[in-house]
Amino acid sequence: MKTKHTSLAFFLLLILGSPALLLGKIPENLLGSSPWRQSLPLYPGIRHVRWLFPQPRLMVVNAVQVDLTQPGLQFVATQADPQAGQPMPDCPRFTIRTKRTTTGDFLQQCRKGELTQGFPLPVVLAVNAAPWVPWESPYTHAYSDGMGLLISQGKLVCPPKGSPGLVITKNKTLEFRDFPKDAPLPQDIWIALCGFGMVLKNNAILPGDNPKDLHPRMVWGLNQDHTKLFLMAVDGRQEGYSMGANLYECAQLMQWLGATEALNMDGGGSTTMVFWDPVMNTPRLLNRPTKDGKYQRPVGCSLGIWYR
Repeated sequence: MKTKHTSLAFFLLLILGSPALLLGKIPENLLGSSPWRQSLPLYPGIRHVRWLFPQPRLMVVNAVQVDLTQPGLQFVATQADPQAGQPMPDCPRFTIRTKRTTTGDFLQQCRKGELTQGFPLPVVLAVNAAPWVPWESPYTHAYSDGMGLLISQGKLVCPPKGSPGLVITKNKTLEFRDFPKDAPLPQDIWIALCGFGMVLKNNAILPGDNPKDLHPRMVWGLNQDHTKLFLMAVDGRQEGYSMGANLYECAQLMQWLGATEALNMDGGGSTTMVFWDPVMNTPRLLNRPTKDGKYQRPVGCSLGIWYR
């Protein structure tokens, strides 16, 4: 648990950020500095830092570094809904896989045991994960499908659709893998969550630099020896606060954080990073998904971190 001094410093960092100057692409002198120098511990093995970039546009970035060698560190993902396998009542051409839930509610429900068969899991950090369908008017469907391969606690929730994902094996190792539609599923997977596509592979940036492709972003990355997990949320579409980033910039930022591989997860208004505030005894947003700073979109699935 953080001390009052640490909590105050964390609060000030959230408000003020760590200003840095970006002129066009991220300059080499910025990339050469330590991105974690001003980070603060949230929990053992978990550090958080926030930056405000005024150029080439307003861009607020929150990042978390997770030390995968931390003793007792565990992961949990959204599990299948009790009605999984049935047609969606409000969109019957799709199949129920999971129930849409905000990432903050996911964290709190895990802690209460409501999503984990009655066994409370003290989740301390959670982020949104895979894109889902249906995503069409009126955008209020209660359930989700089409998330790519989703395996939660060793059980298949949603079949693959060809998109890559982050795998947490039963031996608690983390890696990115490709999941072709018709390929047999490996038996070593404890959790699998898929995104849109890799933006960084073997430390090489994959997407082009499209200055018009600006959106809120959620990107996950791993360092070379897979001892660090990086979770990054870029806020966007908020005039006067944060305008978002393109995928090239996300790959650059992940390199700066220390990643050599990175996966673009569901972004836009789904971009959510939440931690459990032990002082307020409630989930708290680290990023700002919308202008009011409070609303969270119900998403198809989330990833949580807890300690055994």
